[in-house]
Amino acid sequence: MTSRRQVTPLLRWFRERNSCAAWIGGLPGLAVLLIALAGAMAQQPASPSAHILFLKQDVSQYNLVFEQARKVIKAANPDVVVDFYDVPREGPPVVPPATGKPYGKIVSIGTPAFEAAVKLFPGKEHFYSMIVALDQDLLGKMSEAHRNRIRGASILAGPSSYVSYAGKIQADMKAIGLLYGSNDLDGFVAGLKREAKKAGVELIVEKVKRRQDLVMSFNRVVEASPDTFFILPDFTLYDLKAIEHVILNTFKRGIPCIGPSESFVKSGALWAFTIEPARVGRQIAEMLSGSQPIASGSDVQYYEPSSVALNVIVMENLDLNVPFRIRKDAKLIDPRRDHEE
Repeated sequence: MTSRRQVTPLLRWFRERNSCAAWIGGLPGLAVLLIALAGAMAQQPASPSAHILFLKQDVSQYNLVFEQARKVIKAANPDVVVDFYDVPREGPPVVPPATGKPYGKIVSIGTPAFEAAVKLFPGKEHFYSMIVALDQDLLGKMSEAHRNRIRGASILAGPSSYVSYAGKIQADMKAIGLLYGSNDLDGFVAGLKREAKKAGVELIVEKVKRRQDLVMSFNRVVEASPDTFFILPDFTLYDLKAIEHVILNTFKRGIPCIGPSESFVKSGALWAFTIEPARVGRQIAEMLSGSQPIASGSDVQYYEPSSVALNVIVMENLDLNVPFRIRKDAKLIDPRRDHEE
């Protein structure tokens, strides 16, 4: 049975949420630059379109995304100059010196880097990655022309992917429960509603305005008897205690959870799409090269998952008849074995 001990792997996720070390872009909050981009390149080639600058934080998953993206870009065109700048995690706001480098495209890996990039390079073409959802308040302050030059992909898989795969995991699924609070996720939830309706599945959802109302809203949703509960990566709503409450209490009611990442599966969710930094890096490289169609402005493009993590203990204890083909292809997570090791 899932215990409080099994939820502790999320501690690191929340401690490092500003740096996205665990799985996604950091919490909203202005990332600052303490030094300029001077010295980033030894030479200045003539064509700005052949210059790409990545902004990120010095975090392992971000570094993996960048390295894979650079590898794919250079393999396609060795003449392209690919540079990077590590945004400091902490420090007082400092206006950097002149940043007049001839970069044609700016790529942000994570929320802090994106917030810094759009302020430093307002006239450039921006690409983003490793972000759950763009800050709608920040976008609202931009001109339409500026917003239309922003492209990228959410680290979340698309609504259709979640609804479709949930139906494969639980063939008799009729309803999905969900709580969220951030306005930035309105578009994603609207997409879930559309996809659920197409699949003949009810989406039992409440938008929670105050974190202290989470338990009351959660009780109302689970009392409606959803077949599964989707935990969204919403930092305005969920803290460690709230996630622990949701995982433990859905388990007691026999309701499996969908997590936003593998770390949640290790902590008691039934399944989640795995997020592979190398795959994210390839995706952003394909966007930059134009070989992959990309959304812009208010349109959203999503991560394209290729694998799933599945919690064996939850599957067994809830007596879920997960199809063999799903189990065969999934990354099986067994906290009992991990604990023994």
